[in-house]
Amino acid sequence: KLLEACDLKDVTACIEAGADVNYLNGITSLYVASQQNRPDIVQFLLDNNADVNKTNNEGETPLWVACYNNHRDINVVQLLLANNADVNKACNSGQTPLQWANSEAVQLLLDNNANINQADNKG
Repeated sequence: KLLEACDLKDVTACIEAGADVNYLNGITSLYVASQQNRPDIVQFLLDNNADVNKTNNEGETPLWVACYNNHRDINVVQLLLANNADVNKACNSGQTPLQWANSEAVQLLLDNNANINQADNKG
């Protein structure tokens, strides 16, 4: 049910009812909120101990998907980095958030020690 919640009120109700904030059913609620560019939900989940580096089945983190979706609003990227997201965590194909980020997010990632020399599985 938590994975289906699309607004903060629903997410809050799920957490208050005892939903596991880190439940993995292929993806986590933090991944979905990051993918949908919902900084309000991302912050709430992080405040409720969501694992900022928990991956989906493809090895993608919430930071990875936030960068991949190339949102102009980089608040989600900022929140994830402020909560110790692994800036160099690669997905199963070896791609890092830096390889997908827009120019504003690239600067944030570099400011947080992103490795510009990290290659993906194809080199």
